[in-house]
Amino acid sequence: MRSRYLFQLIGPAWLVLQCAVAQGQVVPRASVEMKPAPAPAVGSSAVTATSVTCPTPPNQLSFTVIPTTSQNKKTKIWTYSYKVTNSSSSQQPLWQFAIDYNPPISSITSPTGWASLKFADRNTNGWAAIGGASFPVGQADDGSVPPSPYQIAPGASLSGFSFQSPNPPASVPDFALGFAPIPTVTTEDDPDTLGDQCRSALGNFFDMAVRGVTMGPAGSILPIEIDIVPFFSPNDVDLSPTAVPIPVAILSTQSFSASAINTATAKFGPGNAPALLSPAPVIEDVNGDGLADLVLYFDPHAAAIPCGASAATLTASQSGGGTVMGTDWVSTTNCLVPTPTPTTTTTATPTATPTP
Repeated sequence: MRSRYLFQLIGPAWLVLQCAVAQGQVVPRASVEMKPAPAPAVGSSAVTATSVTCPTPPNQLSFTVIPTTSQNKKTKIWTYSYKVTNSSSSQQPLWQFAIDYNPPISSITSPTGWASLKFADRNTNGWAAIGGASFPVGQADDGSVPPSPYQIAPGASLSGFSFQSPNPPASVPDFALGFAPIPTVTTEDDPDTLGDQCRSALGNFFDMAVRGVTMGPAGSILPIEIDIVPFFSPNDVDLSPTAVPIPVAILSTQSFSASAINTATAKFGPGNAPALLSPAPVIEDVNGDGLADLVLYFDPHAAAIPCGASAATLTASQSGGGTVMGTDWVSTTNCLVPTPTPTTTTTATPTATPTP
């Protein structure tokens, strides 16, 4: 077992962790190994790297998640089983995928070499190929993270993914990432440089993932995909007194049209802020998939997104009935620190008791 320092990009922040690259242990995507920087020669000054070579974005693939559903008539519990196929035209092996759902789910299973992952702040369950990672015979250890042999190669399929839910099936979003080697770094500044310059390859899972649609437990609430502050990453939410309205895009899919949303019912953030009439809602394709999306605007203060929040949720009703819900990552900026209110302490004056 070899201990290494890995840098993982989680949302907008770099988290330094010490983990072991060993068989059966999780090595997250968007991890960058840091090797100690060589000491500068005597009489020379250290040079800070200003540019890096970005890795290939992990979206060079096409995939399908084929569902099989069944219900136990006695318990009314649904079982959802999935077969994942990586297209023969893909340029990368598939190593991670995820499915949105309406909670709860239970009895999650994974095939050999894969592990189940629960995403924080949203109802999404994922799986990742993490078993048996090692370098091919004859390849020198260059400090990079080796791929798992359990990844789904282009043209291949894999079954064994499943969970159970009391909620009936409906169309839900799914997501997948291909495997792309992450470069080693030589200075402590390089991970930040990579994060700034290589957002398409080292962003969070949902910014990088290829999207699709499958069947999952939707129940009375249909999970949808939203993009807070589209066209920008990270999704900065300004909390200053002069903050401008927050744009939130509701993304259309082959089975869901954002134009079906009743904009008057849209609510955003913990404060359930209503959609603003000015700026007015806009219909446009924000993610380049050829489908018309719906962009709504919300008052950041009415949304009541707390300082330090990592995600925010939108709910709305469809014109034909039914409720939709979507969650996306956020990064709060310009947080105001409340000024402590002075307190006055009153001390009672002792009263002398006359002596009889």
